[in-house]
Amino acid sequence: MSNEFEWQFHFRNFHGNDLHVRVHHVGCAKTKWHDDRPCCWEKDIPPCIQGLNSGEAVYVPSAWVTHFGDLWQLIKDGLILIKDLGLTIFKKPTTREDIYTIVGDVFAVSKDVVATCVDDMSDEEIEEMLNKAYDSVDSVCRNNDMDPDNIRKMANDMGLDPNAWGIIAGSAYREYIWSKDSPIDGKWSVFCGWSDTHDYLDIAEACFIEKGHLIYPADRGGSEKYPVIDKFWSDNFKN
Repeated sequence: MSNEFEWQFHFRNFHGNDLHVRVHHVGCAKTKWHDDRPCCWEKDIPPCIQGLNSGEAVYVPSAWVTHFGDLWQLIKDGLILIKDLGLTIFKKPTTREDIYTIVGDVFAVSKDVVATCVDDMSDEEIEEMLNKAYDSVDSVCRNNDMDPDNIRKMANDMGLDPNAWGIIAGSAYREYIWSKDSPIDGKWSVFCGWSDTHDYLDIAEACFIEKGHLIYPADRGGSEKYPVIDKFWSDNFKN
């Protein structure tokens, strides 16, 4: 597999009615909305909690890829500095090869691609990553007032691969995904809206990652079963 990562946006609608979603990015000719990013795609998607039962719930930008190496700083910072990136790990990693497997599975890149990035790290950085990676999901949850049990239940109910999902939230999501100064060449903004006129929109502040896909769960006004859904969205962009 080449050193490329193709952004895909998958939406899981936990609400009983249709959900309006939008993805905005640089390079499209539609109406601008956030940080000079034009509207690229919008859709009313049906409820689709369990699995992706409709192609309407998936947006794949045309011919849009970025080098995996551009994502590596996010992964490295996330796992060394506990910077709001968590990866599911069921056995505490002890070797560089463990990192190749874990990161490769979550981001759907080959172990060789991950190895190229990891092998540039010092022994001290590797040791720190190995020590902190196992607790990374819980650390993200603590940092963002999320219940890790609720997060894991949601991932399980959505059918995410238990060995190949992660979560990115809060400051890391804003800095690396939708900040206009993002170090990753992409600069995406993702919105969801509830009204018939779609004049009320929240911006994504978190998402799951599974096999290279960015997965956004949502429910109108929160969810009794998954109250943590509220932590995935805010009106922060209006400020």
